Amino acid sequence: MAYLEIVEGDSRGKTVRLGAEVVIGRTSDNALCLPDSNVSRQHAVVRQKDNYFVIVDLGSANGTSVNKRGLHRHVPQPLYEGDEIVIGSARMLFRSEGQDPLAVKKKNVAGTRDHSQRGKAAALCRPVHGPHVRNRRAVGERDHGRVAVRRAWRA
Repeated sequence: MAYLEIVEGDSRGKTVRLGAEVVIGRTSDNALCLPDSNVSRQHAVVRQKDNYFVIVDLGSANGTSVNKRGLHRHVPQPLYEGDEIVIGSARMLFRSEGQDPLAVKKKNVAGTRDHSQRGKAAALCRPVHGPHVRNRRAVGERDHGRVAVRRAWRA
């Protein structure tokens, strides 16, 4: 079971258990009411996906931040154990018991490599996409030929 632990703000010390969908806002009809003028009436929502939770800013005036990074409006952001969520003056910590957004990807299936421990080097070795890479030989040879012809023609 996952929950939000409020560690700063008017509702400090409160713990909210997360269900399928928890709406966070200023009005009392929300599952988590934050009585703060910097919080919109319906500010954000925490939703459960397959085996993890995401937070979505519902177009709030003052925004929502996760780990000191502002969220884009209406774009789901996965939540990880210990993530810090700031809405208005309230600071909350996301706590989960074994629910990880990447749990499916991290599973080491027999016969496959576990890539969860790869470091920065793996992130830097991303494939480059685009038409110049897909047809590297054909385009490269043609381009070199044109450059050579142009130089010869101008000389």
